[in-house]
Amino acid sequence: YEGINLYEHLDEIEESSLTFRDNKIYNDPEEGLLSYGIDLDVDHFNNTILIEGNEIEAEYEAIYFYNVYESTVEITGNELLVSDDDGSYCIYMPYFEDSVVTMAGNNISGNGGIDLDYLYSSAISITDNSITSSDCNPVYLYWVEDETTVEITGNEITNDDERTCIYAYYFLDSVVTISENDLVGEWGFWVDYVESSGVTVDGNSIESTYDAVGFYDVYNNSSFTVTNNDMVVLEPGNCGGVYGDYLKGSTLTVENNDISAEYGILLYDLWNAYLAARENTFAVEEGAVVVYYAEDGLMEVEENSIATANVGFAYDEAYGCEIKVSGNTINAAAAAGEEARGIIFGYDDSNGYIIYGFDQLRPNAVGSPAEPSGKSSGKSGKKATPSLQERQPNFKPMQGWEEASNTIEVADNIICGFNAGIYAYALYDNPETAATVAIHGNRLEDNVTGLEIVSLDYTRLDSSLTIFNNSFAGNEVGLWIGSGDYSGTDIFASLNSFTGNTEAAVVTPDGFDATLNWWGSPDGPSEGEVIGAIYDPWLSEVKLATSGSKLKDKGENTLTATLYDSNGNVVKTGLLKILFTVSGANNLSEMVALVDGVAVFKYRDQSPGTDTISAGVLFAGVMTGLESEKKQVLWQGEEKKPEPPGELPRTSGSSRLFLPFLLPALLLAGVVILLKRKAAKAW
Repeated sequence: YEGINLYEHLDEIEESSLTFRDNKIYNDPEEGLLSYGIDLDVDHFNNTILIEGNEIEAEYEAIYFYNVYESTVEITGNELLVSDDDGSYCIYMPYFEDSVVTMAGNNISGNGGIDLDYLYSSAISITDNSITSSDCNPVYLYWVEDETTVEITGNEITNDDERTCIYAYYFLDSVVTISENDLVGEWGFWVDYVESSGVTVDGNSIESTYDAVGFYDVYNNSSFTVTNNDMVVLEPGNCGGVYGDYLKGSTLTVENNDISAEYGILLYDLWNAYLAARENTFAVEEGAVVVYYAEDGLMEVEENSIATANVGFAYDEAYGCEIKVSGNTINAAAAAGEEARGIIFGYDDSNGYIIYGFDQLRPNAVGSPAEPSGKSSGKSGKKATPSLQERQPNFKPMQGWEEASNTIEVADNIICGFNAGIYAYALYDNPETAATVAIHGNRLEDNVTGLEIVSLDYTRLDSSLTIFNNSFAGNEVGLWIGSGDYSGTDIFASLNSFTGNTEAAVVTPDGFDATLNWWGSPDGPSEGEVIGAIYDPWLSEVKLATSGSKLKDKGENTLTATLYDSNGNVVKTGLLKILFTVSGANNLSEMVALVDGVAVFKYRDQSPGTDTISAGVLFAGVMTGLESEKKQVLWQGEEKKPEPPGELPRTSGSSRLFLPFLLPALLLAGVVILLKRKAAKAW
């Protein structure tokens, strides 16, 4: 029934160290009676326990511990196999406290892997193992708390059944790291309930049928960090590289991952939480970053590279949130549908539910692993450790959806190939809080509509919509606003560039402020380019001045660019930049921000010759034709003063010198050289 069983004789063992090495413990091939390999089911342990180099084949648990206190346990280099298909594990170890556990270099196979339950104030390391499970979760952690640290690193973990490679239930006041593993299974890593803990998933290769990394209930100043992973999700349903449901008073950071999936990051409820999605590469069918509900939180989606068949970033409902989408490159994939959109803000009730183009997502359907049966669901009430609290952001007081509007910034993105590059069904404020929306520095290229706002509905004078320093190029329509109801003055689309938009550059309600834009010509928009909006005056000219046309070698040249409107007035803005370009004797370029419509750049000459200089306005970092005339500056070498002429020979007679007599004397005195120098100077 058991290979090695010591619990009945524990009182007789006086040694502080127990070693189990190089044993072969296996089932009788006919009887198959061995249920446990090494059985250490005791009331308590406080020893050093070494289990090394054993070959164990059992029906239920190959290694079984129970109640380990103040001990060091090392399980290394073993071959472990279990055959029962009813929830058995090769290593089953419940109830550890104040202990150090290391599992390294083991080959674990059969129906179950490692099950660790109720870990308190301990350090757990699972490193460089090969773990294959055909029935249970290969690694299962249940109830980790009281400043326990868990490191699962460098393992090869495979699951052949509908299970999770690493499944965890409840982390409290603990730190858990999942790093450098190869995970292949139905799910990669999943945890239910994280409280006052730090979870890091870093540097893993994950291939999963459903969610690669997922969580349910992360709250109370927890941090969940997913970085540097390669994730491939095979199921075409509502599954994500990172899937999360309910993040409250905590942070989720997803950074520098390579994700191929239906969804890149798919999140449900964010309450007073912080989401950061940075520098990821997404290849997705539905959405790269999708949030369904957020309240009183912060979302930052920055510097991602996105190829999507539907949408890059989208939220459905958000109240009292700060939302920043910046520096992303979002391209429509070859399979993109006719309704694909780069960025979506807000609820779209034109279809009666959720964001346009998305299916209703499932609560508790395929994509969310169920908790194994027979486990306790109680919770401990311990407080968060100060170290975890210190590294969390200061979350703001909850306001509630009834009174909180959003602050939205969409900046410095490149969005190409969509039905709408940026889409908002409705932008609106709340009576208690102004809405702030700034869209700037974006390149909106080759879309059906660059920026589309179906409804603009503001009730407060201090609500704002500012659209500036964007490049709308090659779209069918650049900017389209369906309806507008607002009273404030901080509502405009100015200092943008509209070039090559085939049907219209701007279509808005009558009276919308679209002045001081560049329309691709100093003469302003052509007929039909602007519908409804006020566009006069417009940006028309950049004038360039230099320190002069001829300057001394090694000197300094001051370049001044001034931006003018169609009425000849200086456009006193600081929201655009000028690109100065110098080529010839000197070769350099410099971006300089306008200050009250003027940009100044100084450079020092490095060699004689001629410089050709130009200055042009950058819209979203690109030149679109609003440029100065070129100017040339000649850098001259310094002039050397001639030596004074020597004394001419004296002659007798007349004081007038005839030319035949004078030429030899002039040659001797170097006057001809002086004349040549004067001629060179005049040139």
